[in-house]
Amino acid sequence: MTAGYMIVVARPQDVGLLPAVELAAARLLAGHAPDAVLDETTSQDVLEWAQRDGHLWVALKHDVPVGFAHVEMIEPGSAHLQELDVHPAHGRQGLGTGLVVSVCRWAATAGFRAVTLITFRDVAWNMPFYARLGFEVVPAEQLSGALRALLEDERRRGLEPSRRVVMRRLFPSENLGMTQPTIVASDTAALEDLQFLEEQVNEYNFATTGIRDARLLVMLLRDSAGRIYAGLSGHTWGGVAEIKFLWVNESNRHTGVGSRLLRAAEAEARLRGCMKVVLSTHSFQAPGFYRKHGYVVAGEFSDYPRGYTSIFLEKLLGG
Repeated sequence: MTAGYMIVVARPQDVGLLPAVELAAARLLAGHAPDAVLDETTSQDVLEWAQRDGHLWVALKHDVPVGFAHVEMIEPGSAHLQELDVHPAHGRQGLGTGLVVSVCRWAATAGFRAVTLITFRDVAWNMPFYARLGFEVVPAEQLSGALRALLEDERRRGLEPSRRVVMRRLFPSENLGMTQPTIVASDTAALEDLQFLEEQVNEYNFATTGIRDARLLVMLLRDSAGRIYAGLSGHTWGGVAEIKFLWVNESNRHTGVGSRLLRAAEAEARLRGCMKVVLSTHSFQAPGFYRKHGYVVAGEFSDYPRGYTSIFLEKLLGG
């Protein structure tokens, strides 16, 4: 997916903007479906229910929806992708793929055995698109009653049955029939999986608070060979800077490098409009160093790790 876009679970404020996306996307199917069908939009009530139930995803550009995926529960054990639309002005950016992947990831995690959908058999960006994402055609004799009812409803609305196809993506057999997915503890994880979790938590935080000014805060010092010998990392968000790590190579400690990094981080935080800096350290690390720079204890965890204390500190930034 192209940079500048993000895919998230839909927020209440997104719902009213989706019909325009749906109508714009429908024009790409002119000649393949009756105008009466192309002029239809999903009702606001249905979209609002889907949003409340967590069955609606949106692709955002500058915080405005430019695509969406809508899932309905039409039969036990499967999730049905009822609608997938991307505004033509934002086509070829990987948004359709991203929305489908988000739906499938959610369905598999929730313990569903499959995702189903109905699409055009002879439109290049319909059936072949889904096939590339792991969907397969469902033979007529395997169609459930719920899927047959959807096809019949389409026929009544003027869609030619011979041009429509039901597709399904099945999930691994270990997920089938599970009412609750198995939780597996591990001490390893793929970097992209960790990044996915972080992105989802961040997006929830941004959507809930409306504050989207989060930025990384990173400062690195390198020697003449390009090796890092000291550095600081964290982030700023909502008027607060959080320092996650501050490290100085042992041979460079007690030279003022740590103090320089801390002061530089505070100066950058002020420039970003932050009112305070927060951080945590352990009793065996450097609580005295931070106190010397004006940080005060805001809280503690005892015996973390065993026999030591985890200390939370903060410092208000002056003008």
